[in-house]
Amino acid sequence: MSGVAAFAGVVARGASARGASAAEAAALAKAVQPRRLYFDTSPGLEPVLERELRDGLGLTGKWEIYKGGVALEAPESNLWHAILQSRVLQGARIGVGTPFHAGYESTLKNYAAGVPWSEYIWFQTQAGAPPIKVTSEKSRLFHTDVIERAITEAIESLRRNQLKRKLQQTEDGKFYGKPETPKPPSPTVYVELDANECKLSVSCTEKPHRRAYTCAVDSSEVEVDDDAEGPAKGSAWLLGEAHAAACVLKSPMLRNLEQAAEAGHSLRVWDPFCGRGTMLLEALGIALGVPPGSPSQPLPFAEFPGFDEIRFGEVVRSLQVSPHPAISHLSLLGSHDNAELIQHAEANLRGFVRAMPRPRTGPLSLMWKSADAAEYESRSSSDPMADTRLRLPCPVSFRQADSPADLLDSVRSQPTMILTNVPYGNKADGRRDQRRYEEFGKMLKAEAELGYLRGVFCLSAKEDFKRRTGLEWRTELRFTCSGVPVELLQWTGRAAAGAGYMFTAPRTPQAAAGAADQKLARRDEGKFGSASALPAFSPSRGSEASLPAGRGRKTTSRKQSQQ
Repeated sequence: MSGVAAFAGVVARGASARGASAAEAAALAKAVQPRRLYFDTSPGLEPVLERELRDGLGLTGKWEIYKGGVALEAPESNLWHAILQSRVLQGARIGVGTPFHAGYESTLKNYAAGVPWSEYIWFQTQAGAPPIKVTSEKSRLFHTDVIERAITEAIESLRRNQLKRKLQQTEDGKFYGKPETPKPPSPTVYVELDANECKLSVSCTEKPHRRAYTCAVDSSEVEVDDDAEGPAKGSAWLLGEAHAAACVLKSPMLRNLEQAAEAGHSLRVWDPFCGRGTMLLEALGIALGVPPGSPSQPLPFAEFPGFDEIRFGEVVRSLQVSPHPAISHLSLLGSHDNAELIQHAEANLRGFVRAMPRPRTGPLSLMWKSADAAEYESRSSSDPMADTRLRLPCPVSFRQADSPADLLDSVRSQPTMILTNVPYGNKADGRRDQRRYEEFGKMLKAEAELGYLRGVFCLSAKEDFKRRTGLEWRTELRFTCSGVPVELLQWTGRAAAGAGYMFTAPRTPQAAAGAADQKLARRDEGKFGSASALPAFSPSRGSEASLPAGRGRKTTSRKQSQQ
């Protein structure tokens, strides 16, 4: 880091030589000085995040992947770009100091005492330790309380020294008589020990990092009980925005959209288990090219005492809205069997529109109606979402349906890609979910023959989903969602090998009389053979020649063979 400091000094001297003041030269040197930046995400999404930051946002520097994130050595402006523009990012931190060897508590305390904490924490007359999060692996220091004590004492010592200097330079009446103005809460300090090497960092965002539209949602519009259990919740672990964005980026949505537009068609993206609409809103944001973050939302790093507001303003002004050229050929449809979740999804869509930046000039500005025009046209409509939809360049709708099959008549009219987070996690709804999986698999088998499907992608955490659908799935992505391992699965267009076991609801004695014969009949029933390659599905019924050995062939009993 000595070379980094020397480079910053050269920049400062160059600015001074050009007539800049000492403060301006120092600010410029700080702005270009490489810092260690930490971008956190869910374990398993590190490659997706790195690809987005490197290729999507164009960030450059020295990269390093760690479990649950990506580290980058670059100027602090790269951190601001990632916070405002990255969709897979779940939290951002900035490194303080340099990594050091900390085999003893005294070493940790002495080094932490030399960190310029006053650039990140507001010191007040009353003592107050910031939140501290500790992780230790293969290190001599492993006790959390000991590590927290060392950091807390170092910060407290720096606070006292700063107040002493301030008291010496200020009259007693002004120091004690003037009421202290409230200060922002202290950010979380991260202490990471690995093989006795210590890294210190400070959180720059909430964790998880919120979307701008979630901050713009009117709480009076949402009546979903977050503590409720059962079907109103869908999956027990709610899908995060970063998880949904990773699924959309991994899917061929934009490629399918381009192909549909070239053929003069529109592409529908359907989420049959949409929940609160997270998956479709991320798809909408990616297609529109709007940043997921906003400078108007709460950003903890903007409250730092050393925050450079001028440089941050330059970053904000550099952001651009770049919608996909074929955005008018895209339509988004979400459905769910719970009306409250549909209400929540529509509230999120309204928040999305409120927080969405729009091009003010140029040809792209013609794709959006102004707020006044949308409000004027929506007055003649009885649809409460008309105003919101008119402000978007593509149709987005959420509908309540008892089953995905109820919407098939309206879905078949155009090429459709299914992208969904299937229900999982609620033990009380386990049998209900199994029936859903079976019905979903049967529906896909039947609809694939019609040829309008352009891919089926499902996020699931249960092996039951693969087995109960009776379909062959290929894993596209594995990561952790709320501590639960999940997989993004793509249907290959074929039935699973050995498919035939199906969950059945409890039967009456009369209905169960022929269960054994029906099971044998299903076992010998023809399965899907070779399917055409994605994105278009047109699987045909398999023949004996197309099936693996031992599958779908007529069997002969031992008694018949003896005869």
